[in-house]
Amino acid sequence: MREDLQLETLLATLDMEKATRKRLQEAFQAQQQALSLAQERVDKLDVQVTNYQKTETVLAQSVAHLQHRFATKDQLRAASVEHVQRELIEQHEQEMAALCGELAIARSTEKMAQEQLQQLQKELKTLRANEQLALASRENVATHEQELQAKIAQLETEKAVLHSKAQQVQKADAQLRSQVHAQSEEIATLRKDKEALQRDNKELGEIASDLMQMAERQHEENKRKKRLRLSLG
Repeated sequence: MREDLQLETLLATLDMEKATRKRLQEAFQAQQQALSLAQERVDKLDVQVTNYQKTETVLAQSVAHLQHRFATKDQLRAASVEHVQRELIEQHEQEMAALCGELAIARSTEKMAQEQLQQLQKELKTLRANEQLALASRENVATHEQELQAKIAQLETEKAVLHSKAQQVQKADAQLRSQVHAQSEEIATLRKDKEALQRDNKELGEIASDLMQMAERQHEENKRKKRLRLSLG
């Protein structure tokens, strides 16, 4: 019974280990899918970062060009003749106002692009950190899976050993039962022989008692006859 209980416990443990292994495999597959999606997001962010860097470069070139135009306009104003000075000044002021507006827009766009670039870099860093965590988790899952496989193999070996022991115990139990049955039959036979011997002993005792009584009566008779002969003699 104890071996059967150990075998049932072993089978229950094996079922639990297999269920745990299945859950770990499902979690591993889910992490693989999440990792693939994260990798796609990282690739897209890399492309966006590259585009924003190109845009930032173009904006910086535009700002430099506008600054150069400011310098050129200042030179023209200084080199202008007096009779067109007012016209050039007005035209320059208009162009300056337009350029200042363009410059403000360009700087605002550059600032926005820089903020977006920083945000994307932050997201990229987070995604890469998550990717590293996912890889570490995958390695842990793989290690745990190997441990579970080794444990399952060990439990299956123990199961086979216990099964062999159970068969041996069953065989030994059958042999013992056969021996007990044979001994029971032998005991029954011995009891019958004992009862027969007791009956024989009882009969022999009764015969011996009868013989003793007969011997005593014969002895008394002999004594009586002897006294009678002596008295007659």
